[in-house]
Amino acid sequence: MRSRLVEPEILDSLPHDHPDALVSRGDIRFLNTIMGSFRWIRKELGQNARPGEKAVELGAGDGGLVRYVAQSHPELAKRWAGLDFAPAPPPGHLPEGTGWLQGDFLAEGPAADALRGADVVVANLILHHFQDDQLALLGRRLHRARLLVISEPARHPSHLWKGRLLNAILGFNYVTMFDMARSIQAGFRVGELPKLLRLDEKIWTVRESMSQLGAYRLVAERALSS
Repeated sequence: MRSRLVEPEILDSLPHDHPDALVSRGDIRFLNTIMGSFRWIRKELGQNARPGEKAVELGAGDGGLVRYVAQSHPELAKRWAGLDFAPAPPPGHLPEGTGWLQGDFLAEGPAADALRGADVVVANLILHHFQDDQLALLGRRLHRARLLVISEPARHPSHLWKGRLLNAILGFNYVTMFDMARSIQAGFRVGELPKLLRLDEKIWTVRESMSQLGAYRLVAERALSS
């Protein structure tokens, strides 16, 4: 697993309301809880986001992250837009004021415009889906961004057997187990993602870490006006 290998995942091919997709997303929410991803993202936003800044979440899924963030930072949730291929969650499933744009933020359109205009960009378990050239394109879209808060799979063989152990105990959906292995092999190690996004070290201050429970984490703040 020295190099990234990005291959299709089952969940990406299922309709958003397919029964297996719904079960697998529930598994992913549970895994997020175990990995502490939502807690970590909320903490970093609380410490580093500034009043009045606009945030976008890449691959916002069912809106679970912004609902979690809104518990402590309701004002930020009002300036938050979720970007996803899926339609917006049903009424009442997003915090008051949270926006939603259905579409491809790597293609020209409203989602890409929202990304270009964001001060804060948040990504949780989405960037590992992208090939290296797509990550370079994403980096070029960060025209205005001042803060990046990203949590992705850490690419390490030990996390594969940890996933199998959890499955033996908890019995995840088959989609979850198949996609978990592919997510890990497409994940990141320290030092890789800043280079793939082309984050100039003269402009960005970057902090990276890897958790024992399988998360690669990056916080980047723009140090100078580019």
